[in-house]
Amino acid sequence: MPVNHIARWSDGGWTALGYGMGNPAVSALAVAGDTLLAGGYFDSVSGLGVSPLVLWNGQEWFEPDEGISGWVSAMAVMGS
Repeated sequence: MPVNHIARWSDGGWTALGYGMGNPAVSALAVAGDTLLAGGYFDSVSGLGVSPLVLWNGQEWFEPDEGISGWVSAMAVMGS
């Protein structure tokens, strides 16, 4: 099953998150509440042009209100 650089393990198998990321790759993941953050060296997600930081809400990928420039190689979530 093609997953295009990102997938989820659930119920004993891998499933794609949307249509996945464009090339070349995801390099950092973090979870904040119910949201997965993905950063890396990519410029598209599910076929749409994006900055290299996107969020997955369990249904679809979206960009934060303010994107970033450059690439993401690591991230951490801070808070209580």
